[in-house]
Amino acid sequence: MQTSPPSSDPKAVSRVALAIAIALAASWAFAFHRLASWDPTAGVRNNPEGIEGFFFAPSGSSPTLLLILTAWLTFRRRHDLFAAMARPVSPLASVVGLIAILGATLLNVWAHYIDFLGLMIPSLSIMLLGGGLLLAGWRGALALLVPMLFLALAYPHPAVALNWVVFPMQLWTAEVTVWAIHLVGLPATLAGDLIFIPNGRVFQVIESCAGLRSVETLMMSSVVYAEIFGRRGIRAFILVFSAPLLGVLVNQIRVLSLVASPFSDIDPVHTAQGLAMIVVGVLSIAFLDFLLDKMPLKGPTRSWTQTTLSWRAESDTGLRLGLPRAAALCVLLAASGVATLVLPQWTSRPEPIPPVSALPAKLGDWRAAGLKLDEQFLGSVGVDQWVHRRYFQNEGDPGVQVFIGADNRLEPRMSLISDKTAVPGPGYTLLEFSRVSLGSEAREVDRLVFRQFRSDTIVYHCYLNVESLPAELVRSALALDRGPFRRPGRAVFARVSMQMPTSRDDWPRAEQRLEEIARFVDAELQKMQPVSRDR
Repeated sequence: MQTSPPSSDPKAVSRVALAIAIALAASWAFAFHRLASWDPTAGVRNNPEGIEGFFFAPSGSSPTLLLILTAWLTFRRRHDLFAAMARPVSPLASVVGLIAILGATLLNVWAHYIDFLGLMIPSLSIMLLGGGLLLAGWRGALALLVPMLFLALAYPHPAVALNWVVFPMQLWTAEVTVWAIHLVGLPATLAGDLIFIPNGRVFQVIESCAGLRSVETLMMSSVVYAEIFGRRGIRAFILVFSAPLLGVLVNQIRVLSLVASPFSDIDPVHTAQGLAMIVVGVLSIAFLDFLLDKMPLKGPTRSWTQTTLSWRAESDTGLRLGLPRAAALCVLLAASGVATLVLPQWTSRPEPIPPVSALPAKLGDWRAAGLKLDEQFLGSVGVDQWVHRRYFQNEGDPGVQVFIGADNRLEPRMSLISDKTAVPGPGYTLLEFSRVSLGSEAREVDRLVFRQFRSDTIVYHCYLNVESLPAELVRSALALDRGPFRRPGRAVFARVSMQMPTSRDDWPRAEQRLEEIARFVDAELQKMQPVSRDR
């Protein structure tokens, strides 16, 4: 007589699941233990401080909060993962998982070696994907997909990418704000990133008003909202991918309120308005969810307390099938953590290069006077050396302004590659762009004509020892200049500018003076820069 096998003990299943969860959590924490000491604002200049910087600085992030939320999202999917572990894992999924884990380990070790802990964030994200594949195949990867993508919000922006995006966002925000003011019948004047209001007030759209952090914050909020209220499928997709649009809209409302408020120059008021707009943004996500509830797009839902999952472990024996794979993953994670403990870190060697401040205070018969640096305008544009002077021949002569910035490229969260480096300051609008030859080597430089109010300014601008934008983006993202792939010399930009006479007939003579100083500056830069390449 044949008897049926005894049913599995639910308590035993729970004990095995708990043991696996604790072992994996401990291994992951050990492998990425250095993230506990990561300061995402270290090395970033000109960031707003305090609450304003925490919530609105475009180059900042809140890694502790995002890591906690990622752990929570992963914990919420533990049963999905355990249930998938009870099923066979295809060889292809195992191979892909091992490749992902190897890549994440190499990235983790590289982040430790160059002491740039921000790279541990994408390493951890890739490790989540690889761990899901190794433990439970494609279903395991799908179970951990949301935490993996959510963690990307904690990754520090490559400085080159940030500079490429944030300045156009500032200008666009200023344009839309003036358009909205005109729409309600009120007068306002736009000049670059400056907004002039008839009562004499001038509002500058700085980087923290560009809206980049607002977009990120609302994307994070939308994921958490969908998780708490169990939104799935097309409904969750709409909520999450509507967040960037809502972020832009909420930020625009914030800027309008700042322009309209006579107290916006007071820091606490400025910050309070920003925090209020974050609340408005979260409420707008809830309102959008309310509208979706009235449409036939609900899809599957799962409540906060619901524990019935899409894939359920069938037995204690089935769950135990995943034990060898879980043990292998723990070993790989532990090896990654050990490597970050025993591997020495790379140290840079100073190069005997003159500082840019060595630029002579007298060029020919031109004398120099120092000028103040507008750090608020530069924002996330980073330089570790700079010189800003006005060269003139006679007293009362407006002369020619020279601004040179240099970056030793040792701080990945800082870059001088930005359109801002060509702009003389706030309130300038670009009119013309061309290329001209300059210097003994016929160096090609950018020639730009800007207008501020009713006066025009010609700018000569160039980069030295800077590669193409894609190449610089890769180097910035991987911090390649902090290790054995470091390039010699340093990155430099130079801006030589001169306010033009009112009559265009006088421009050729004035521009000859501008070219004279530009040639002097070019010759001096060649002495300071052993390796130079045009951008």
